[in-house]
Amino acid sequence: MPGGPPMPGGSGNPGDGGAPAATPPEGTPNDGAPGAPGGDGVPMPTANSDAPGGGNALAPGGSTDGDPNNPNNGQPGNENPDGTPPPPPPPRTLREQAFAAYRNGNEALGQKLLNAHFAAVPSAKDELAQKMAWYPGLMRPSLAPRIGIALQIVEEPLNFKGDPMPIGSASLTTAVDQMQQAEAADSAIGRTGRMSKFGKGRRGGMMDYSEKAKTDQTQNWPAAQQIHYYLGDFGDWLVEALQERMETGEYGPVLKDLVKQASRPAPRRDPNNPDGQPGDGASGFAGGESSDGSGPPMPPGGGRGGRGGRGGGGGAFGGGGGGAFGGAAGAGFAAASAADAQRRWSSNKGTDRAAANLAAVKQISPSMLWLGKIKDDERDELVKRAEATDCDILAVFSMTLHQARTGNFMNNKSTLRLQNLRTKKNLEYSPEPLVNLDVERWRQKDEKGVEPVEREILKALEAIDKVLKPVPLPEAVTAERAKKRIADLVATKPEEPLPVIVEARYYMAKGLLTQSEYIDAAKSLLGEDGLNKIAARNKED
Repeated sequence: MPGGPPMPGGSGNPGDGGAPAATPPEGTPNDGAPGAPGGDGVPMPTANSDAPGGGNALAPGGSTDGDPNNPNNGQPGNENPDGTPPPPPPPRTLREQAFAAYRNGNEALGQKLLNAHFAAVPSAKDELAQKMAWYPGLMRPSLAPRIGIALQIVEEPLNFKGDPMPIGSASLTTAVDQMQQAEAADSAIGRTGRMSKFGKGRRGGMMDYSEKAKTDQTQNWPAAQQIHYYLGDFGDWLVEALQERMETGEYGPVLKDLVKQASRPAPRRDPNNPDGQPGDGASGFAGGESSDGSGPPMPPGGGRGGRGGRGGGGGAFGGGGGGAFGGAAGAGFAAASAADAQRRWSSNKGTDRAAANLAAVKQISPSMLWLGKIKDDERDELVKRAEATDCDILAVFSMTLHQARTGNFMNNKSTLRLQNLRTKKNLEYSPEPLVNLDVERWRQKDEKGVEPVEREILKALEAIDKVLKPVPLPEAVTAERAKKRIADLVATKPEEPLPVIVEARYYMAKGLLTQSEYIDAAKSLLGEDGLNKIAARNKED
């Protein structure tokens, strides 16, 4: 389906993939034909080649003991009794390759591999009917909606490269303590110890005008570290809340599977191993995190070291929010179909993607991307990144930074804004700005009521739930409307045809398209040769 990231592996039955292992459609990654009967529609195997040397990387340690393809059974020398090298591990299935790509932070490759799986593997038809979900706020079905998170600096001191002192940071707590101590020590009547930076003998914070100040060192940090450094509890808690929704399946079974698979440890990759498998490697976006977990050290400042900071406990964000689907599915679905066909599959899509700077894009977790930090006048660039990475929801933290008149304190005001990129409308959410000093003082006084950051996150979750909590396929989505949508998408000659084929196959599994109509759509998108290749894997039992 266009727009949704690929669906993770499902519950295929042994033997579903008994059809000949032909090559998938042109333009798709290596299909990783399995080395034993059953094809790649079978459930995740207990041993695979996710780890270097053919071990089971889905289990901790990735042990290769008992590998039937290694006659020497891992004995010293790692050679066959006759001295010849052992055979290479069997190729991964498409689904296994996709999971490996997601574990390595390669969001783009993972999406392509899973789309190829659901377009080509026989058992994927039943999986689509069970797991591909209808998302009311997007007015269409999707495998796994994608959320983009970004930071927009509205205002900051000239050449500022210092600590933004986000909510929950140790630096914020220290600065507030020092301010309060200064106020308490000032015994002069009518004064609080604060003086203008223009007063005699007073100097404000020094700015760095060197060449080093022109380079943003944080842009190469992993996504989680950038969020932690700039946004503190506000950003950390939003990410944790969304991940909890995905882990519990509240945003659909596909996202639940993706997050579960991505949480498995990715094995370190041997650069000298000639048997590297598709799906291994670094991020699919420039500047992404390394696959072995190496990277820059944890940045200073930021985090939850501040007094009164909470850990964003799991129960705080559970439940709540319904997302009931209204009765306007028919008209909304038609409108969304036209919008998708015009925007997402337009002829200038390749140009837009080339124009977008994806160097700052990094995976936070499957279907959740960090789109980077932008300035106030770079909003168009952010939209290009969101469209190029096929995001459905855009969460932007707008931040204003002001240097305090005395000392090294940084006033930080952040506001979260949510937008539905499919409807081009803001979510039903009334944001309230959070000021670091106000929240820190609230925490130090141990005020009653809901903590300010938690209150704002809960409001945001309620708005996102209405868009991303799936519901059954509405009755208003008839066979006529499904055929019209697929016909519109096919007519635009999309740059990436597999998402359209996956959506068409979903409608076929739901009885809204006949098999001949599905084949006609695939033929129009792939051509005669591509159709023959996919048909070899797509024979129904």
